[in-house]
Amino acid sequence: MPDQFDSFTAETAIPAWAKQAASAGASVGKADSEELATIPYDEYLRQRQAFIEAGQRGRQRLDQLLIAGASGALVLSVTFLEKIAPNPVLRSRPYLLAGWVILLLALALSMLGFEASTRAFAEGVRGLDRQVLTGKLYDPTTNVWDRRTAGLNRASLAAFFIGMALLVLFAFLNVPFQR
Repeated sequence: MPDQFDSFTAETAIPAWAKQAASAGASVGKADSEELATIPYDEYLRQRQAFIEAGQRGRQRLDQLLIAGASGALVLSVTFLEKIAPNPVLRSRPYLLAGWVILLLALALSMLGFEASTRAFAEGVRGLDRQVLTGKLYDPTTNVWDRRTAGLNRASLAAFFIGMALLVLFAFLNVPFQR
């Protein structure tokens, strides 16, 4: 059975044990040895929130880089085709086409990830609203949109790298090396 949470997403949810420790006036952590230290609950929450915000900023930056990178690679490959390899080697053309298709897929998956993320937050808010109205604790691990967002983000990142590799292979096959 999952821990009980008092927040709306699995990554930001505060486990029940931490909340119980705070309500009892205790610090969070174990103090059985010198290696394991306790911290006051408010400090725990502050540090935890800082990690969550840093993680969210990192994911937002990754999404931006993926979109810019995929778009830039598409434009750069067209320029490469026009300026450097106007008559590409016949056997390299499928790599170019596949690279373009997969980069476009990466962009589409990234956009779907944004939509899924929006729905995950909306579902979290609805879950908290139900908790307030019914008293039944909201379990953020049941938010299917969180899992869909994570899956779409992983798929878009994988598609980006595969598409880039195919374009690099195409370019390698068509660069006019001096002999």
